[in-house]
Amino acid sequence: MAPTPPPWVSDGLCAAAGQLVAHGWCGRCIGRAFAGYGHGLTNPQRMELLLPPQVRTWLPAEADCPLCLGILIDIARLARLVVEASAPYEFQTLAVGALLDRSPEDAQGMALAPLGDVAKPEPLRREFNREVGKGALALLPGKTADVKMPDLVVQVDPLFLRTRVQVRSTYFAGRYRKLVRDIPQTHWPCRSCRGHGCDECEGTGVRYAISVEGLVAPTLIEACGGSGARFHGMGREDIDVRMLGRGRPFVIEVLEPTRRTIDVPSMESRINDLATGRVEVLQLRVAARELVSAYKDEGAQKSYHLTVVTDTPLIGASLEALRTLVPSLQGITLEQRTPRRVSHRRADLVRQRRVVMLRIDTPADSWERGSQFEMTLRAQSGTYIKEFISGDGGRTVPSVSSHLGVPARAEALDVIAVHDKDEDTPQGAEG
Repeated sequence: MAPTPPPWVSDGLCAAAGQLVAHGWCGRCIGRAFAGYGHGLTNPQRMELLLPPQVRTWLPAEADCPLCLGILIDIARLARLVVEASAPYEFQTLAVGALLDRSPEDAQGMALAPLGDVAKPEPLRREFNREVGKGALALLPGKTADVKMPDLVVQVDPLFLRTRVQVRSTYFAGRYRKLVRDIPQTHWPCRSCRGHGCDECEGTGVRYAISVEGLVAPTLIEACGGSGARFHGMGREDIDVRMLGRGRPFVIEVLEPTRRTIDVPSMESRINDLATGRVEVLQLRVAARELVSAYKDEGAQKSYHLTVVTDTPLIGASLEALRTLVPSLQGITLEQRTPRRVSHRRADLVRQRRVVMLRIDTPADSWERGSQFEMTLRAQSGTYIKEFISGDGGRTVPSVSSHLGVPARAEALDVIAVHDKDEDTPQGAEG
């Protein structure tokens, strides 16, 4: 006695499957046209439930199918290609992708259109990815499938038996302290040759030989066997500004790593040994990709210490203005037009930024006839501190210079705190 068919197998569905026989499709492709029916079945199994045995004898072999071209005849061979392509990489999660053009999907859609909602198809590439992925994972004990965020994606061309590998980056977070001036945060290509090397940059391709990125990233690239890295900081300081205190949060994204398990504490020690006296890394740890966007959106306030230098000694009205500097400017909202020094690379906008705290650190009894004083301030993210002091020719209003009534400028500027949400996390904790 023939087994009882499952409830979803109806005369109408069988008739619809019978209409596809005339297209010369193989059994797998006919089953795929009804992939939305029958949980846990393969597409060939669905076809067997929908077509009687005598009709099945009319179907071509998969190798002769005009739709799929028999690309899934030897799933085991395709799975071995995936395993071979993944061999150089340390990974836990895997996804398989098909390198196919759109023609099979378009042909399938045109043939199924007359069936209306009766057909519930899946794309050929989805079946390919699933079945080859299952075959590969059967040969990779301990590895799991992940179609959303896999460590490794192996794309397979079933016609030419070629593969292409996409490797998910690995991420490390930490904080850096920049202990000297005249070092940029990131790699800075030469403006003249755009990194190719010229007389102006002495063939180096960069404006500055050393950067925070250049002192931190190579150690992690080497440890992970990566092809390169990207540096993501929570903001950036100017080249001539030190980054002190607990440091600025950052994420290093290592591209195409072949290794993911590394001794992070020893990498932190190695980085600090190589960068002694210039850059120090703290709290280095493995991080999630989402931390990059979180740092970009953080908008943390910053605290600064600097020396204000005036063009003329502070006497008379300017001295009296200095005495009212803190109550007049603390808590004020600045109107800052894009500074002239960066206008060539940033949009010409007027931004509002708030000075949260202001303090003069130089004793008051030394103000008279002096031409400089030290200051500490805390400001909203994105505040141009140098322009808050100088006024930038009226592009920042108000400014220390306009309040004093004499030209003033910032010297020896240091960032002393980045007030992010992990500000109170003890050093060494992951946060």
